[in-house]
Amino acid sequence: MKNRSPSGRSENRGRRVAAAIFLLSTIFVCLIWFGGAPIEPSAGVFPGDTESVQDYEEHLDSRVVISGPVVETEPLTVRVSTESGEMMDIQVTSVRRTLAEGDVLSVYGTLHPGQRIEAIETVRKPAGGYWRTRALSLLAGLWVLCRGLRHWRPDIRTMLIQRRDSPLSLSDSEDTDA
Repeated sequence: MKNRSPSGRSENRGRRVAAAIFLLSTIFVCLIWFGGAPIEPSAGVFPGDTESVQDYEEHLDSRVVISGPVVETEPLTVRVSTESGEMMDIQVTSVRRTLAEGDVLSVYGTLHPGQRIEAIETVRKPAGGYWRTRALSLLAGLWVLCRGLRHWRPDIRTMLIQRRDSPLSLSDSEDTDA
């Protein structure tokens, strides 16, 4: 007969640990597998910045995805850099949006001779706009953490997260005489 906790749950810690290790390992393997996926346009995996700069001639007249800061607006030019630090300025055509120097532009398009790409789709990221995203993400994460800790409590011994009988509060209304 299995040992049961007061709440009626089976205390099979080994199975929970094994399940957690299995799930984390699976996620890790999937990340490595996707990161090592070969370029396969028919599967939606197009050459990126590194491949487009290092093997420029090989990817001519092919669809690629590049990203980089706008260094010139007339003609529209994006500076693409690789992981090894190589850089190439690529002229972007067929863009119907207003851009400023410093904006980060991601371009999906066809690479042509003369360091030119004909854009099929573009995504503009405003220069310096990431601090707001990170600040809002941090704020939202802290809010979720506080809400979670207010209503739930971790039990390290049994490796469970259990609901609190009453949520934690900042004021001790039970101790005040009114």
